[in-house]
Amino acid sequence: MSSISAGTSGGTALVSTGDTTGALVIKTGSSATTAATFNADQTVTLAAPLPVASGGTGSTTLSGITVGNATTATTATNLAGGSNGTIPYQSAAGTTQMLAVGTSGQVLTSAGASAPTWGTVSTGNFGTDLSTVDYFLTTSSALDSAVSAVPCMQAVSLDGTSELMLFGGNLSLHAVVFNTSTNTFGTPVLIRTQNMSTPNRFALTAISSTSVLVCSLPAVDTNLQTVVLTISGSTITVGTVLTTVLAANSTLVTANTRLVTVGSSYVLNYFTTSNSLPKFRAITVSGSTPSIGSELAYAGGSVQHHSYAHSASIMLHFSMTASTTIFVVPITVSGTTLTAGTQATVSTTASNFMVTGALSDSRYALYYLNTTGRGAVVSVAGSTASISTAGTTVAVTSWGPSMQVFGNQAFVNNGGASDNSNVITDTSGTATLGTSLANPVAGALIGFLSTGKVFFAASAAGNSSYYQFGISSGSPVLEKTFQNMTSTSVITTGLLSSANYSRPLSGLPQSKSGDNPIVLRTSAGKIVLSNTQLPFVASIDGTYPAKLQQSANQFTSYNDGISDAVAWGIPQVTSANATTIQLRKVTLA
Repeated sequence: MSSISAGTSGGTALVSTGDTTGALVIKTGSSATTAATFNADQTVTLAAPLPVASGGTGSTTLSGITVGNATTATTATNLAGGSNGTIPYQSAAGTTQMLAVGTSGQVLTSAGASAPTWGTVSTGNFGTDLSTVDYFLTTSSALDSAVSAVPCMQAVSLDGTSELMLFGGNLSLHAVVFNTSTNTFGTPVLIRTQNMSTPNRFALTAISSTSVLVCSLPAVDTNLQTVVLTISGSTITVGTVLTTVLAANSTLVTANTRLVTVGSSYVLNYFTTSNSLPKFRAITVSGSTPSIGSELAYAGGSVQHHSYAHSASIMLHFSMTASTTIFVVPITVSGTTLTAGTQATVSTTASNFMVTGALSDSRYALYYLNTTGRGAVVSVAGSTASISTAGTTVAVTSWGPSMQVFGNQAFVNNGGASDNSNVITDTSGTATLGTSLANPVAGALIGFLSTGKVFFAASAAGNSSYYQFGISSGSPVLEKTFQNMTSTSVITTGLLSSANYSRPLSGLPQSKSGDNPIVLRTSAGKIVLSNTQLPFVASIDGTYPAKLQQSANQFTSYNDGISDAVAWGIPQVTSANATTIQLRKVTLA
């Protein structure tokens, strides 16, 4: 057996007798497997795994030892390789690579089984949820005699695949059918050759999937016309026109509730031009023949005409006389006969607006001004109306209210800078208000979620902050703030101001004086506005907390939403005596 001697003070290596390399190799077992090598530089290489003696205790610290792969590791202090900002990822089983550094502000996006990638977070720029398609129709006669005139428009869904549209100018009113499955129009049909250039000069409602009732009344006129349109595919057959001469010049109400379906009757809402007091007529239809009843005159308010189909036999009507009184009256409908019930009234100091909304329990929320903001609940028993006003009031510095209903509660907002939001709660017909919350900025409501969330935005620009309110506690709570959700365009103040914002978000599509309604609302909270500047979409759909979007061209027309994801508008008509109309279909993803 060779002997082993240790090195001396001169740095001589540990060697075995007769070895000239300066290394000592120790082998074990009959296979002569190398267990350890003592190198000439006094480092030691041990085989892996390291053999451990049975029953051994304690620990041994070895200095200058290189060890092979460990079967089990505990905590690694650092990884070899990489650089500042790189991220390790597995490119294959047992293979680790480093992802290169991204740009400041980017986020990682999964690429499935491939390497992840860096990307920029979308900020909801215009066009993310909104797409448009333009169509051109040729009418049998001129729509309008004015240069750059813009026709107005209303639309109604028929059977899920067909939509009937009315569009009018100062020379005519036409109808056309659009097929949503083939994206094709039928031939436009002339309905009337008089001034139909504003939306409150005509009204329509679907009687069935194959027939539509249309009422038209030119401005400052007494000749009311009622007709049934019968639809077969894309073909429209105009029925026999029923002409009713009114006692005085009249105008259909501005609110979308011009023609309200109550049971099997249809109640037309209009007012006398001289005093703006409300008038009503009930219409029935047999086949394609309409019948109209006598006029019901109501000495209520001269502005803000809101009507709701309360039941199959009752229509509830709201109106107000500026700065004096709000009137609420149930009207019993029986065929073509109308009978006014017992009204309820409440004092108001507002010079313009009240807001109303249908609650889930056959009652109605009412928000109005009587020096301070007042929340109320309207009930109907038989043909009698009653109003419960909350004891708590809301401080007001300016007045342009909006409302959003959730079940038996209504979120209300005063609509001005330094003003307040609150929640009206209906408890078995008794109204209460919660604790007021100051508006975070001057602005307006822009959207909602069905889960009881309301979104508020500053009115100065589209790239301003957004605020999320919750109402579940019975009082408004500011839950989240979203900064700069868009960055590509500024939207003018007028688009979000109370003057151009339809009231309320739920309930009536349009319940204010003026013709600037919301034309589309979806259960996800997407909203299309249309007014004299341009439309935009406030989308709170889960993809992003909130964003504003706009289409390429302006609309200066009015239209009703025909589905949860589609609205129609008319871009500018640019020539006099135009017989071609451009229609734009706006679709929300």
